[in-house]
Amino acid sequence: MRRRGLTAALFGLALVGLALPLGLVAELVVRAMPVLSWRFLLEPARELEPGGGVGPELVNTLVMVGGALATSVPLGLAAAILRVEYLRAGRWAEALETAATLLAALPSVVVGLGVFVFLVGGLHWPFSRLTGTVALFVLNVPWVAQTAMAALARVPDTLREASLALGATRFQTVVRVVLPWAWPALATGIGIGAARLLGESAALIFSAGVNAGGGGIWAPGATLAVHLWYVRTEGLMPDADHVAAATGVVLLALVSLGLALGYGLAAMLSRRAGMR
Repeated sequence: MRRRGLTAALFGLALVGLALPLGLVAELVVRAMPVLSWRFLLEPARELEPGGGVGPELVNTLVMVGGALATSVPLGLAAAILRVEYLRAGRWAEALETAATLLAALPSVVVGLGVFVFLVGGLHWPFSRLTGTVALFVLNVPWVAQTAMAALARVPDTLREASLALGATRFQTVVRVVLPWAWPALATGIGIGAARLLGESAALIFSAGVNAGGGGIWAPGATLAVHLWYVRTEGLMPDADHVAAATGVVLLALVSLGLALGYGLAAMLSRRAGMR
């Protein structure tokens, strides 16, 4: 009886924990319905009139997050391979791991302010898509490095030893043995990192700006998260509540898609590696 009571209590707590976020999402969707459409996804925002969309902001989000992932993932993975496979232990290994931990713990607003001081204030870069991509790159490198270190460390040493005993070099062992085993965990971590970047706003306010801008890498690059913040704080459009809710729904859909792709890729790689 006691075990059943405890199970029922845990089940009830789980339902309560799920009901709150699901209720918030449902309320968001209801508020978004009056403006949420394909037209909303394609048209630009309107400052003083109803009926605007998030087309440029959606493009900015995809371009900047994609650019940040394309540049930060190889660098973070290289740092992790250096730490786990080559340095192993010692002063330099500890320094690299400590640096990754400290950088990953930095608040995003501090990273954005640092990018602003160095690039905008020092090098006179404008608020732009490129500046925002650099900010996202700086945010994601330590995350990828930490995720990759953990994934590589989970690979059994017996696999490395067997590969080296057969005459393979350290590089061949990493490429053909270690990485195939670590890819499922790496794919999951990269997917979570992409979801984090999609929802980032503080760092981009200081680097990409709050306007959607035109074409080119030097144009302002407000993302969906920044646009959501702007609409709720300074937006003057009559349907600001509906626009903010619809922007949140689109952003939530992108985050869910990023997580689903990461987990799906991880599952596929796990099956190929014989881990499932």
